[in-house]
Amino acid sequence: MVAYAKTLPILLLQVLTGGFLVAGKYTQSDGTTDMWVIKINSDGTMLWQKFYGNIFSDEAYSIAPTTDGGFITAGTTMGIDGDLNEYNGLKDYMVVKADVNGNVQWQKAIMSL
Repeated sequence: MVAYAKTLPILLLQVLTGGFLVAGKYTQSDGTTDMWVIKINSDGTMLWQKFYGNIFSDEAYSIAPTTDGGFITAGTTMGIDGDLNEYNGLKDYMVVKADVNGNVQWQKAIMSL
């Protein structure tokens, strides 16, 4: 990661495995953004953080728990590479399914209308 960056948390989700997930966007010094998810414990200590997407702009707008203890997050993307292996238009929808530790299990870009 670069020396300068800023984050914008958008959503907070309490998880059954304990703690909270925070989702939003991480803006790098060049202005590009990544989907950003962190897990914190009940004291607010960060346990891990993950970045999803590609070298262009990606943002998380929704996050929900899954029955396996992981989560699914949805947002937008503007390119292909990194975590994405498909891209359909100028600004597509992006869905990422991750395990309890935030590791990608699958991802999908869905063509915007």
